[in-house]
Amino acid sequence: MPPYPVSMCLVCIHYRKAQRCEAFPTRIPQRILTGRFDHRKRHDGDCGIRFQARDDVSQAELEGILGTFDEKAVF
Repeated sequence: MPPYPVSMCLVCIHYRKAQRCEAFPTRIPQRILTGRFDHRKRHDGDCGIRFQARDDVSQAELEGILGTFDEKAVF
């Protein structure tokens, strides 16, 4: 597991820029942005929009990011 939190936001199709996305157009909550919350799960205010990997993300990178949530059991 990396020594730092991993943000799934950076590889999500809904991420825009400046800490914003389709689910959180004003600002992504810090727990999601800093990799302390698995946004494959529902979060208050996400309007039903959840993490979806971009097509250009390698399987190894995706497994590395999502695997940290499984190891930490942060849901």
